[in-house]
Amino acid sequence: MNFLSKLDALMADKELNKRQLANESGIPYTTIVNWYKRGYDNMSLSNFKILCDFFNVTMDSLARDDVEELEKRVPKRNGIHISKEEEFLVTCYREADSLDKELALRALHVREKGDTEKMA
Repeated sequence: MNFLSKLDALMADKELNKRQLANESGIPYTTIVNWYKRGYDNMSLSNFKILCDFFNVTMDSLARDDVEELEKRVPKRNGIHISKEEEFLVTCYREADSLDKELALRALHVREKGDTEKMA
């Protein structure tokens, strides 16, 4: 599902039209209309973030065409948007004992916990 299809679904859920979305989000109406007329490839990151915050969805799920179901943004993540699979893996890692954590790091070819920062 592409961005505009998702935006249409989000607006329908909140019973908004383009004009109402513009008024409530602060994004100019002409900007929103132009996404439909000219495309959204050059959308500003600030407008994209405004939409994600307004609809309370993750940036990842709104941006990716291969994602069919939008994920709600969880405020406790402090702006970090992770998928359900990544959240599951983090939970498993946190619950693992030290040997399993070491094995997981080795499987990812990380020699020390500090090396994970070098991978980013």
